[in-house]
Amino acid sequence: MKKTLINYRRLSIFTLIALALVCGYLGYKAACIQFNYDFEAFYPTNDPDADFFLKHRQKYGNANDFVLIGIEQKAGIFDQSFLKNIHQVTQQLKKLPNVKKVSSPTTVFSYQRDPLLGAPIKRRYLHYKTPVYYKADSIRIYKNPELTSHFFAPNGKAVNILVRHQGKMTPKAERQLSQQISHLLQANTFDQYHLAGRIIGQSYYVSLLRKEVVLFVGSSFALILIVLILTFRSVWGVLLPVGIIGASIVGTLGIMTDTGKSMDLILNAMPTILLVISLSNVIHLLSKFLEELRKGATKMDALKCAYVQVGLATFLTTLTTGVGFMSLATANVRAIAEFGIYCTVGLILSFIFAYTLLPAVLVLMKSPKATHNYRSYSFWRKTLFSWFSLVLRYPRIIVGLSLGITLLSVFFLLKVEENSYLMEDLSERSYIKQDFQFFEKTFAGTRPFEIALQITDSSKTLLDFEVLKSLEEIEAFAQKNFGLAHIWSPLALVKNAHRTLNGNTQSEYRLPKDQAAFDKIIKELKKHRKLGSVQAILQSNLTEGRIHSLMKDVGSKKFKVMDAKMKEFMTEHPSKNWLEYKVTGSVVLVDKNNNNLFHNLWQSLLFAFIVIGLIIGFLYKSFKFVLISLITNILPLLVVAGVMGFTGLSMKLSTTIVFTIAFGIAVDDTIHFLSKLRIELRKGKSLLYAIKSTYLSAGKAIVLTSLVLCGGFLTLSLSSFLGTFYLGLLVSITLFMAVLADLFLLPALLILTTRKSKKNKTTEVITHQIN
Repeated sequence: MKKTLINYRRLSIFTLIALALVCGYLGYKAACIQFNYDFEAFYPTNDPDADFFLKHRQKYGNANDFVLIGIEQKAGIFDQSFLKNIHQVTQQLKKLPNVKKVSSPTTVFSYQRDPLLGAPIKRRYLHYKTPVYYKADSIRIYKNPELTSHFFAPNGKAVNILVRHQGKMTPKAERQLSQQISHLLQANTFDQYHLAGRIIGQSYYVSLLRKEVVLFVGSSFALILIVLILTFRSVWGVLLPVGIIGASIVGTLGIMTDTGKSMDLILNAMPTILLVISLSNVIHLLSKFLEELRKGATKMDALKCAYVQVGLATFLTTLTTGVGFMSLATANVRAIAEFGIYCTVGLILSFIFAYTLLPAVLVLMKSPKATHNYRSYSFWRKTLFSWFSLVLRYPRIIVGLSLGITLLSVFFLLKVEENSYLMEDLSERSYIKQDFQFFEKTFAGTRPFEIALQITDSSKTLLDFEVLKSLEEIEAFAQKNFGLAHIWSPLALVKNAHRTLNGNTQSEYRLPKDQAAFDKIIKELKKHRKLGSVQAILQSNLTEGRIHSLMKDVGSKKFKVMDAKMKEFMTEHPSKNWLEYKVTGSVVLVDKNNNNLFHNLWQSLLFAFIVIGLIIGFLYKSFKFVLISLITNILPLLVVAGVMGFTGLSMKLSTTIVFTIAFGIAVDDTIHFLSKLRIELRKGKSLLYAIKSTYLSAGKAIVLTSLVLCGGFLTLSLSSFLGTFYLGLLVSITLFMAVLADLFLLPALLILTTRKSKKNKTTEVITHQIN
């Protein structure tokens, strides 16, 4: 016996040294974790539409590589001092690194043919240095939809500066450019300024991600410390679980860094999720360990008993939670798949540490004092007895109430819609969202609109007169249907050229009526087709082009209806025989993702149901137990879906993943309950006696771990990102409903499915004991 104990101690020391080396390496890597927000991580993978868009972007450039700067002047923008400041800012912006082009109200111009020489000359729309021209300039400006959509606010109290920047920049360079633009504007005394654009949003997101990771982990740690102090009331009972949890999180972050993965918008919730999930196994193992010590067992016997009796349950709960996370890895969205993978990695690490670090430390430390806290023991005994008494007396009422809640949840579930908006993850208080809303209300909108054009008839080009007349009809419908601002397209190139050659008046922004005039314009465009301004719209082969514009963010649901109308129009349009078109763009891909995830959700849940059903079936070899377990854990999912329908919360990327995560975690308590029940049944007890023993023995740990999980996920509701907020809130609601289902519906179903004659006799005896 003594020799065996020495061997255990040697093995424990070796284990701790090995773990210290591994944790030291991973800890060093974790300290180097990077924060990033990669919008393209939300594009669908292995998807023909995504592949098409990436090729389209290579041809015409990225429509998202810009920064919008909206500057307000409440007294009116036609003020010399204000306009001089605007021009000064424009020139300063041009000098910033990685800036390609700056267009502003003071620099925007048009071409007009010189009446004497016939050559095109530049003509500014705004003579900002000469106030005497302001009235005439303003009249000309507000007759041009292109200018009022993008540079001059219709109310005359704001202007917009468009900054085009390099597409391929490092996160550091993007952050620096964003900061330089902000500092430059802060140095001026404008009434108010607003910023929008990819690098502005990414810089804001990354900054907020850093703060929120600290907030979530700090809040969760505080909650866990309180729970551990109240549960174990000892220094070792606090430090040991915290060490295991910390090692799991640090190890996961280290693996992320080692595999080149940065912390992003979805993964920022991962440390908190791992923190609260990892604690569950530790609480169950330590609770059983202390319970055996109180019964008089030696430290080694208590340790063996804890791992033998609780070990299978903790393994199965880790497996089922892992199934929930790994089902996300099948999503065709890289950000979601990576979230599922790294959460699973963290879960495996926490299990490994619970089965290596925890027993190694317990073997080496002195046997802890397992004194009874009679007040706590009495409270839990009395509470669990009263709850079990309700289950025993009113199982049919409990099942009936559960059925009623299910039907009500299904009724509201049918009201859930799939819909998403740009920047919807930010709260209304966020200045970045307020800036976004400013551009939505004041200018043309911020949602890029893109149609790819392809001529399929070799005898035609996009600059043929009949083709352009067809494009005019298509653009007119698209503009009305989608509410588009000014359109850039091959047709716009021809119209703009015609306007330039005919006095530069807005009434001449049209197709030429004269064939000779048309031929002259086309000749000039073909001559300059390799110019950047032309190639941004029309490929040099003249058979490929694009229609580009901006629109309001109407939401994915409404856009889907608009897109269907566009398809219907195109199927009936004569151009269908020689023109292929495709609505594309980054936002279209994200909308498609939300739609795909909504449908993939059911596949993921079905996969999780089957795997977890097989696990429980293997454990009990009973179809009845499988069915009861699934019913118990489907109810919380239906309730949270019903809550979404009742509150009008739509199905989108951030809410879709709630169900697979919550199901994988919620089923853990069911497995702990059934595992303990299995042990009691093996002792020869009847089912009702086994249920009673299980309820009183496992009930406290189930309630405590569920409270920790709910509390931990609720800390995510402190997030400024609404996606993270809803993830925390909805998972917490699901877990709360799950613990109620496990403590009331699960035993009620088990009782009702027991043989009636045997059940009645045993019920009388148990009820008498409880009373």
